[in-house]
Amino acid sequence: MIRLVMFYLISCVYYLNLPDTPFYTTIVILAVLGFTATHFTLNSSFGEKRLPYILAVDFAIIFTLGMLDVDSTLYLILFGVEAVTLLLFENRKQVLLPYAAAFLIIFSTINVFAFQAAGQFYLFDNLISGAFVVFCAIVGRLIYRLTEAQETVSTQYKELKEAHEQLKQYSEQVEELTAIEERNRISREIHDTVGHKMTALLMQLQVAKELQAADPAKSTSALRVSEGLAREALHETRMSVRALQDDAGDPRSFVTKVREMLQEYEDQTGLASTLNVEGDGSNIPPSVQWSLTRLVQESLTNAVKHGGAKTCEVDLAITNEHVAMHITDDGKGAGDVQPGFGIKNMRERVQEHGGTLTFETNPNQGFTIQAEFPLKRMTWRVGGVRD
Repeated sequence: MIRLVMFYLISCVYYLNLPDTPFYTTIVILAVLGFTATHFTLNSSFGEKRLPYILAVDFAIIFTLGMLDVDSTLYLILFGVEAVTLLLFENRKQVLLPYAAAFLIIFSTINVFAFQAAGQFYLFDNLISGAFVVFCAIVGRLIYRLTEAQETVSTQYKELKEAHEQLKQYSEQVEELTAIEERNRISREIHDTVGHKMTALLMQLQVAKELQAADPAKSTSALRVSEGLAREALHETRMSVRALQDDAGDPRSFVTKVREMLQEYEDQTGLASTLNVEGDGSNIPPSVQWSLTRLVQESLTNAVKHGGAKTCEVDLAITNEHVAMHITDDGKGAGDVQPGFGIKNMRERVQEHGGTLTFETNPNQGFTIQAEFPLKRMTWRVGGVRD
């Protein structure tokens, strides 16, 4: 509307400056009606597509007013308004250059006609009004660039928001698949470990039953073995069930879970444990947390069951690039490591995340487990993401 008001004000000045005759009055009225029509056409739904024709009409009206009052440079102010309009909507050189040429032709024509009529050239008036036209053109270009930048930012923000939503969905799907995979793994562990112990328990009970009358001492020994197998099977079942329960949206932190697990082992087996944590445990992805938890469980079980350990120390170091876990016990150790089901299972867990697992042991010097997991960090950039 400011654009239209400028047209009206300049037209009123022309009305006051021109002779009070029906011809000039009619010209000014037609100019006002023409400016009004082109303005509302420009602001219509198809106005931007008709911009070349709209500006052509405006240029013709401005040229007419300029020729009617050659002693005035008011027409250059009208061209300044047109410059803002043109550069606000148009960026193509094939459109801008013809209009620039048309402006120079009109400017030259009016000044030549004024010089012939008055015998002088209004240099300062033309310089001031011409500078205003240039200023308006620059303002129009800056507004165009600002609008273009805002549209670009808005588009990129929408794309970034959509990408964020997709990544969030993918993350949730990955966590869900990881949880399902972990449940399946725990189910296999229960079947392999607990099932094996229950089979051995059943065999020992059968031996005890058969020897109950013939050899009571051996029968009692078989019953003791059966009791030990039952306790081990019950312990491993509890640990597996607890791991499944922890998956059900447990709000506790990873470090808290490990501390509670160490306390539970101490209550059940008397194994005294120390936990040292360096870094922020919340940086560890859920899938890696699962593997670390099961790694600690398996290590504590082996420390008590095979090493007869009394103390155990767990060191956890977390950085932006990797997670390292160091578990040491004071058990009896061994001359070499014979990979059984537990060790193979631990190695598979670590390797699934691209990590490494090493063991150190010597007779009467305990057992040491060192595991490292690389962490993938996401870095956002304009236009996408990268690992």
